[in-house]
Amino acid sequence: MKCSKVRKGVVLASCVVAMALVMALCTALVLVTAGASAEWRASVNSLDNSTKLDKVGEDFVFDGSFDVENYQNVFDISVENNTLTVRSKSGKVLLTVEKENGNKIVSWKYGE
Repeated sequence: MKCSKVRKGVVLASCVVAMALVMALCTALVLVTAGASAEWRASVNSLDNSTKLDKVGEDFVFDGSFDVENYQNVFDISVENNTLTVRSKSGKVLLTVEKENGNKIVSWKYGE
């Protein structure tokens, strides 16, 4: 009889340890998934911002009637001669595009 009580105690302790291990693995899985989701969102936002910047630059180069007012709610844009400078609302330079007369691109730089 004593032997079976000891076995019950060992089985109960093993079950508690197994449940703790499963809970730890589930927690690790949730944390990894949440981190990957945040990284994915940041990547999508970065791609979206790059697409918007490219659209402004392409419109400047290829659109003969480029209108700065169309983009002022998103970026601060200045055009001097044949150079377009796109800044964030905080003043950081995001894109600089320089073109020759016509549609030939001389320089296309991201950032400072």
